[in-house]
Amino acid sequence: MAQPIRKRAPTFGETSASAPEAGAAVRDGQLWLAVWLPGLALQAIDRASGEEPSDQPANSRESGRSAERRAAARPSVVVESAQGRLCVVAADDAARRLGIEPGLNLSAAFAFSGSLRVLERSPRTERVHLEALAAVCGELTPTVSLEPPESLLLDVGASLRLFGGLSNLKKALAEKIASRGFTFRAAAAPTPLAALWLARHRGGDALSKDVLLARTSALPLAVTQWPPPVRAALKDMGVETVGDCLRLPRGGFARRMGRRYLEDLDRALGRHADPRRPFEAPASLDFETDLLDGSTSLPVFVDAVSRMTKQLADELRVRQAQVREMRLSFRHRGQKPTTCRIELLEASGDEIRLSELLFDKLERLALPAPATSLRLEAGPLLPARLRAARLFRNDPVDRDEESAIRLVERLRGRLGSRAVHGLALAAEHRPERAWIETDANRRQAAAASASVSRADSPRVSPPVSPWAHERPLWILRTPQRLGSAGAAPCYDGVLRLTEGPERIESGWWDGHGISRDYYAATSERGEKLWVYRDRADSGWYLHGYFG
Repeated sequence: MAQPIRKRAPTFGETSASAPEAGAAVRDGQLWLAVWLPGLALQAIDRASGEEPSDQPANSRESGRSAERRAAARPSVVVESAQGRLCVVAADDAARRLGIEPGLNLSAAFAFSGSLRVLERSPRTERVHLEALAAVCGELTPTVSLEPPESLLLDVGASLRLFGGLSNLKKALAEKIASRGFTFRAAAAPTPLAALWLARHRGGDALSKDVLLARTSALPLAVTQWPPPVRAALKDMGVETVGDCLRLPRGGFARRMGRRYLEDLDRALGRHADPRRPFEAPASLDFETDLLDGSTSLPVFVDAVSRMTKQLADELRVRQAQVREMRLSFRHRGQKPTTCRIELLEASGDEIRLSELLFDKLERLALPAPATSLRLEAGPLLPARLRAARLFRNDPVDRDEESAIRLVERLRGRLGSRAVHGLALAAEHRPERAWIETDANRRQAAAASASVSRADSPRVSPPVSPWAHERPLWILRTPQRLGSAGAAPCYDGVLRLTEGPERIESGWWDGHGISRDYYAATSERGEKLWVYRDRADSGWYLHGYFG
């Protein structure tokens, strides 16, 4: 026997009861699971501002004093402009207890309570959270469709066997959405539109077309979300449910109300095809935090960036992705945004690592004006690369490479990307051209070195001179002319030649040829120097210092 329909506020993570008599018909047919998020408009703003969602149930948050604080909290509503007036589109539990419902004018809502907390609707924030939930639901089924502004449609017909039935799949869905702190209702039906209508009114599941007509006929017209004038005209005719619409002559209904609404009825009942575009996760992630007042306070920025970084790390974990680039933007009133770009040497999704780089930027940031909002963009998304973990507790783990990369990243963040670079060998015999500046990433340095070797070498030659181990650590950018005493060079006294000569003749093909005899020499103070005699002018030159 079907349960009577009762009007009450949705509970956290609620799913409608399934019809056991139709369970066998689900296996061979298409089944859609609709997820309706009635509080998304309010909860998305609360999460963006760092507050706890006001509609989150007490059993998933602190009890005792926290419950008392929630009871004493100001009722909150989200409003948007409609026909020149502000109307309520979402209300929390405290507001609903006072009688404030979506669709009410803001002026009428203040008649119920003079202490309302009024929030402006943010469609962009809602879309971001809706897409994030769609990505999470992608772990349950490969086909997820968006139904803006507050619903998702999941094609779960092929996933029932994997989860062991619809009931288990709903439990997995509830756990994933509960971890995000959103309230929802869910219902299943053979068509996506019928599932959405059932979810909006707690109409129960319709797991086969045999019970679809009976379940949808009992639903009120409000579940269709047709425009208010259309519903008002139908109500004046005595039509209050979907079943009342189905009993009207089709031709007359289409002429008076519009063919679009007749097609909605046909798609809901499976008479017409209702294809849905699958959701494709964006190639980048985008988070934004609005500041109530323009601010230049570093603690305010750190708090906002911390929240956005945590959301970023959570999304990357769900999508098994990493990023190499981030952009942090500060928006101002009447001025262009201030944007900071952060580039990682290696892709990462680690929250601590990403936070360190962003905080380094914040500490040295000078804004031209107070910021009204912060925006964090990250992408493009790259496949996550997992590192091998320790098999046993006492196994050593070599973290030198990771530590070096993080050090270089932070140095680049503090000093600028051009101030920190790497070095790579080039296939060149002239000492002053035997190395090149590269990106600090070791892999890119190797690739750059190989490309220089292929581009600049006219003939096959060894990549490194056999005398490379004799090269000094410090080579002067411009060789220094030395004096001489007879045939010996002088540098704070006469130098004693200890090794050499090593003759280098190269570069004749590009107009910068050299012909030199290099020696290792020791000064009277014990310094080990690298000097050469130029065969063109017979002069002595200092070219480097050994360590």
